[in-house]
Amino acid sequence: MAENKKTAVVAMSCGVDSSVTALLLQQKGYNVIGLTGKMLNDTASEAVVQNAKRVADKLGIEHSVYDASSEFQKKVVDYFTESYKSGKTPNPCIMCNQYIKWGLLFDYAFTTLNADIFATGHYAQIKFNEKTGRYEIHRGIDNTKDQSYFLYRLNQKQLSQILMPLGDRKST
Repeated sequence: MAENKKTAVVAMSCGVDSSVTALLLQQKGYNVIGLTGKMLNDTASEAVVQNAKRVADKLGIEHSVYDASSEFQKKVVDYFTESYKSGKTPNPCIMCNQYIKWGLLFDYAFTTLNADIFATGHYAQIKFNEKTGRYEIHRGIDNTKDQSYFLYRLNQKQLSQILMPLGDRKST
C-alpha cells in the first residue's frame, strides 16, 4: 500500500450494494479491505463468507472475516424471538446495526485492520452540520432505497468515521 493511501474497511455481505461500495472506494484510490461478519454457524452464513471472499478476490482486495455469531445470537436473534413472543414488532436490522455492524465490526475495523474509515453499502448520507458542529444522517437520494432510518442509533464518533458512497446515487 502506498504511504498516502487511506484504508477503507468495507462491511461486505457479498451483496451487490457492498460490492459496489468496495469497487467505488477502490476507484477513488482507497486501500480497500473487505470485512464480513459471520452471523451464524450454519451453511448459509458460510456461503455468505465464501461469496464475499470471491468478490474480494475479483476486486483484488484483502478480505477478513469476523466471527460475530455468539453476539449476533444474543443481541439480534434472541432479541427478535423474545420481542415477538411478547407481542412486540421487533426490528432486527436496527439491533444488528447497533451491536454488530457498528459495534463489533466497526471496532475490529479500526483496532485490528487499521482502518481510516468504515464503509457500508447503505443508501444514506452522513453530513456535517457546520452550525451545530455535529454529524447528521440524511436520506439517500434514491427514495426507493433509502436506509437512513436503520441508522438512528449511531453516535457522533461512528458518524464521523463512516462513508456510504451509495447515498448520493440512484440504484438501477
